[in-house]
Amino acid sequence: MEYPVIDRRDKKIIKEQIQTLASVYVPEWNINQDGSDVGSALVDLFATMFSDTVESLNRQPFANYVQFLNCIRVKLSPGTPAKGMVTVLLNEGTEPGVYIKKGTQLYVDKGDKDGQILYETQHDCFAVDNQVTHIFCADGFKNIITKPFDYQESIDLPIHLFNDIKYKNLQIHRVYMASEDLLNIRQGAQLEIELQHKVRRTQVQDMAEQLADPSYFRWTILTDQGWKTISEVKASGNRVLLTINEKFPVCNFEEEESRWLSCQFISDSDIPEIWVEDFRLALRAEEVQPEILIYNDLELRNHNILPFGENFTVYDDFYIGCEEVLTKKGSSVTMNFRLTTKRFRPTNPFEQEIEWKMVMNEKDFKKEDPFEITIEEVLWEYWNGDGWARLFFDEKAETMFSHKYEEVQNIQVTFTCPEDTALGYINAHHNYWIRARIRKVQNAYKQNVIYQSPLIESLTFSYQYDQASSSFDHLVIERDLKASKVSFEEHKEVALFQQQKPLEMATYFCLKNPLQGGPITLYFALNKQKERSDLPLRWEYLGLQGGEQQWLPLKLSDETNMLSQSGIVMLTGKSNAVRSTFFAQQGYWIRLVCQEDLISSREKIDLPELQGFHFNTIKIRQQETHLVEYFSIEPHEAGKSCDLLGENILWHEVWIDEEKSLTEQEWLQLIEEGKYQTQEERDDAGRIIRRWIKWKPVEDVLMAEAEERSYMVDEYYGRVFFGNDINGRIPPAGTGDTIRIFYRTSKGEQGNLKAGELNSFADAVPYVNQVYNVEPVLGGTNKESLEKLKRGPSLLSHRHSAVTMDDFTNLVKEADRNIVKVRCLRHQNQQGLREIGAMTIAVLPVFYNKGITYFETIRNRVLEMVKSQGLATISYSNKLYIVETKYLEINMEVKVVVADYNDYHSVLQEVEKNLKAFLDPIQGNHDGKGWSIGEYPNREKLYHVIKQQKKIRRVDGITITSNLMSPEGKEAVDLNNKELFALSVPIGGDIVIDIAVG
Repeated sequence: MEYPVIDRRDKKIIKEQIQTLASVYVPEWNINQDGSDVGSALVDLFATMFSDTVESLNRQPFANYVQFLNCIRVKLSPGTPAKGMVTVLLNEGTEPGVYIKKGTQLYVDKGDKDGQILYETQHDCFAVDNQVTHIFCADGFKNIITKPFDYQESIDLPIHLFNDIKYKNLQIHRVYMASEDLLNIRQGAQLEIELQHKVRRTQVQDMAEQLADPSYFRWTILTDQGWKTISEVKASGNRVLLTINEKFPVCNFEEEESRWLSCQFISDSDIPEIWVEDFRLALRAEEVQPEILIYNDLELRNHNILPFGENFTVYDDFYIGCEEVLTKKGSSVTMNFRLTTKRFRPTNPFEQEIEWKMVMNEKDFKKEDPFEITIEEVLWEYWNGDGWARLFFDEKAETMFSHKYEEVQNIQVTFTCPEDTALGYINAHHNYWIRARIRKVQNAYKQNVIYQSPLIESLTFSYQYDQASSSFDHLVIERDLKASKVSFEEHKEVALFQQQKPLEMATYFCLKNPLQGGPITLYFALNKQKERSDLPLRWEYLGLQGGEQQWLPLKLSDETNMLSQSGIVMLTGKSNAVRSTFFAQQGYWIRLVCQEDLISSREKIDLPELQGFHFNTIKIRQQETHLVEYFSIEPHEAGKSCDLLGENILWHEVWIDEEKSLTEQEWLQLIEEGKYQTQEERDDAGRIIRRWIKWKPVEDVLMAEAEERSYMVDEYYGRVFFGNDINGRIPPAGTGDTIRIFYRTSKGEQGNLKAGELNSFADAVPYVNQVYNVEPVLGGTNKESLEKLKRGPSLLSHRHSAVTMDDFTNLVKEADRNIVKVRCLRHQNQQGLREIGAMTIAVLPVFYNKGITYFETIRNRVLEMVKSQGLATISYSNKLYIVETKYLEINMEVKVVVADYNDYHSVLQEVEKNLKAFLDPIQGNHDGKGWSIGEYPNREKLYHVIKQQKKIRRVDGITITSNLMSPEGKEAVDLNNKELFALSVPIGGDIVIDIAVG
C-alpha cells in the first residue's frame, strides 16, 4: 500500500538549498566541501536532523493508518504452524505393538542457524507391524475381479479402485476335468459328458445346450504347447458331445500328473447357472490302430500281418499293444480285422522216399498229399500287472484261426475291457497288452505237412461305453481366483458355473498381520478430492462369529469419508479376526463394500484413486510446548500484562490461584456450576495449598463483564492481558505466583519440510525401525509484518459477511495465511464453463503445485469460511467449487546470438534465470508481484525478458509450447485459446537456449 509523501526532500536536497541561501545572505562564506570548515559541519548536522524530521513526517500517514487499525481491533496475525504426517515403521515381528501418545516429540536439525525444529504428534496411535500386501476389487454385478496392488510388484500410481477398465479382469469361471485313462486318447475320439441332476431333470438339457454354445463356453485340452481349443462341440439331450482330434498327453496341472480337459466361460454376458449332482463321462472311438504288434519277439507292421508267422507251433504268441483302447476299463471293445489264410511249406520240407521196384506203375510214383497244419485253438489273454489273465471265454473267437478261408473274411471280436489292465513290458516295449496264444495245433506232429497260416490284412479297434458311467479322477472348479477340488461322493449338487458371489462391489485389503490393540491408524492419500463419496460404502472385516467366518461391521473413525478425500482411518483391533484365503492370497482381510450397482447406472461417477496408503501414520504439527511460566500480581493491579518468553503462540491456558480469595462455599458452588475448570493442589500432608481456576480467553478484554474470569492474548508478541475489574476481573494477589500459563509456540516458515526430511524422534519410542514423512510438511508461515497488513480496510467493507465478489476474495485470503492470490468467478464452474448459479473460487497457495493433500487443508478452511460467512444459497449448494489454480507450464526454445564465445555460459545462465524468475506465479512478472489468476505472458513480454541480457546481439527465434497442469494430469494447450486459462497461473517449464556466436 502506498501513502502520500508530504515532503520529498532528502539530506542532499536540503544541503543544496542551504548552500543556495548562503550564497545570497552570506556571500563571503566560502563553504568547504571537505568538512574542514566548521560551518560546513553545522550544515551537514542540520541537514541530517532536518531529513530525519521529514522522514518522520512522511511516515505519519502510515502511523495514522496503524492507529486506525488499532481502533477497529485489527491485529497482526501470528505465524501459522507447518502441518503434516509421519509414518512409523516398527521392527519386524514387534508384537503386539508400540503405543505412541499424543504430544510425542520429533525433531529435525537444520544446522547452526535454525537449530532443532520440534514437532509434536496430534493424537494417540498404537503402532503395529503390519502392511497391506494386496488389494483386490471385485464386482459381482459385472463378474469382474481385478488386482490393483501387489506389494511384490512395481506400483503404477494412482491405484484405481472399483475400476474394471484400468486393470485386467482376473476372474475366470472354468471347470477342469482329469482322467489319466479315460482321456488317454491318441487317435481321436468322441467324448460324451453327461449332466445328471435328480431335481433339475427338466433343466439339464438346457444346461447341456448352453455348455455346447461356443459363444458362452470354450472347451480345451491341455497339451505340451498349452491349452488347445476343441472345435467340434454339440449337445444331445443332457449330454455334451466333444470330438477330439488331438492327442491327450500327460501334463502337470494343479500338482497332478494327468490328462486334462477344461470348459471355460468366455462371454461378457451374465453367466448361466450350471448345477449338477453328478458329472459322468462316456467315450467312443473307431478305427483305432494298435500301437505295436509282436509275434513272439518279432515286431510286426499293421499290414498283411502273419500273427503267428509262417510256421507256427504250440505256445506261439501274438501280442497286441494298444494303450488307448486297453485303458478304457469297462468299455465295450471290438477288434476288427480282415482274415485269410496263406499256405507255407515247412522250413525243412519232408521228402517222401520212392520204393523202387523192377516193375513200377504210375501209382508207385505218386506222392501223398501233405497234411494241413492249422491252429485249432488260441487263448486270448491280457496283462494285469501280475501275469496273463484270460480275456474272455468265447469259443468262436478262440477257434477263429482253425478255419481255412479261401476269401478274405471280416472278423469282429468284442470283449469288455477288464478293470485291472496294467502296463507291462514285451521286448522292452512298455504298453497295455492283450495276446493270442496258440493252445492247440492240428497235425502238429505230421511229417508231410503244409501250414495254413492266418493272414491279417489290417487290425483296428473300436470302443465305446454303453452309458456314461465313468467319473473323472479329478474335478477342479476355478472361480474367484481359487481352484477348488470337488467330488460327487456325497451326492450333493455342485455349481460348476454360477454368478460371482456376493452380488456387490467391494475393495478387499489383504493384511499381513491381524489388527490388534488400538487406536490403529491407516492413512489413505487420494489422487482426487471431493466432499462426499459417490458410492454408499461401508467398512467390514473378516471375523469369526458363531464358529463361522463372516464379514462383520468394522466401526472406525473415517476422515476419508469413504475414500472421497485424503485422511486417516482410525480403528481398533479385533480379537475375532481370522486368517483366511481370498483370491488365492492368504491373510487378514478388511474390505470396503457397496451393495448397489451404481457404476453401471450412472453416466459419470468419480471412483477413488489412491496415491498411497500407510499404517501407523500420525498427524504432526510444528510446535514446541514450553515449560509452565508463573507470574505474580500486586493487589488490585489493573490491566496486568504478562510477557511470555516465547512469541507466535499457537495454544495457551491460563490458570489463576484463587485459594485466598474464595471461601469454601464459593469454591464448591463454582465446581457445581461447572462453568470453569478447577484443580486443587495439596501439600505432602494433604492440606489444600492452592485452588486453580482456568480462566477463559476473549478477543478483547475491554468488552468483558466486570466479574468475568477472562484474559486476552497477543499471540504475535506473546503477551497476556487481564482486566481492571470494570472490564474483566483482576486476578487475585497472593503470597507467591498466582498466575500460571501453559502455552505452545511455532517457528512458522522454518517448520516446512520436504518429503522424507523428518526422521527422528526427540522422545524415546522403542522398537522403531524408521520414521519418515511421506509427504511434505507444509503450511508454516512467519508472523505478519506491518507492510503486509493490507486487509484492515476490507474488514469495514465485508464485516465478516461475504456478499460481493470482493468480499469473497478478501475473506478467502483471511481464511488461511497460505493463500497468496484468489479469483472468484460467478456463473462458471471449475472447468470454466458457464453454469447458472455456480461460483468458483480459485486459490493460489504459497506452496503451489504441491499436491492435493496440502491443498485439501486450505480448501477445508475456505469452505468453512464460506459456510459461516457466505450466503446460504451459495455455501450449501452443489454449485460451489473451491479449486487450486491450474498451472500453465511455459516451455521455451530460444535461439540467440552473442558476439564472444566467452559470454556463452554467462548468457546461458542469466537468460534461464531471468525467464524462470519472470514466470514465477508469486514473485514473477515485471513488478515482482507475481501473476494474477487468469493472466499469462505473451511472446512480446518474454522477448523483453530475454533482451535484458546486454550481451545478446539479437534473438533469432522463440518457440513456445505450453501444458495445462491440473490434478487430472497434464494436457498440451494452445496459448491462443484464452478461455482455458481463466483459472490458471504461469510457471516455468523446460527452457532450452541455443546460443550461436556471430
